[in-house]
Order: sequence, then C-alpha cells, then structure tokens
Amino acid sequence: MSLKERLAVRPVMKPRFEQLVDELPEGERVALVAAAKDPAWSTAELIRALNAEGIKVSKETLGPWRKRLS
Repeated sequence: MSLKERLAVRPVMKPRFEQLVDELPEGERVALVAAAKDPAWSTAELIRALNAEGIKVSKETLGPWRKRLS
C-alpha cells in the first residue's frame, strides 16, 4: 500500500473514555449507558462507580458524554 493510499482514509479518533466504554463487556456497557441516561444517577455518583472499577474519568469528560447520549 502506498503512502497516498494510506492517507486517503481519514483516521477516526475517539476520546480515550469512549474507547474504554467501547471495550467494556456488552452487559457492563449497556448498564453504564442506561445509568448515564437515568437522571437519578448524578455525574458524581457515576464517577465514583467507574473509579471503583478502575476507570478513571473526570466530570469534564463524563458530563459532555452523558449529554451526547440523550
């Protein structure tokens, strides 16, 4: 493959957090998305739950991600 061919396809870059979400097992991903869409879950509570599972995320990352899910 030539350089020209490689550069003809634009790379798709996802934020690191979205990559982590995509890598979660399906059941975990579905549960996270459902909780993120549920207004009963605050962003702070979601962050605590994610941190407890070893997923480090800030409110500046999680808040906008939640808004895009709506």
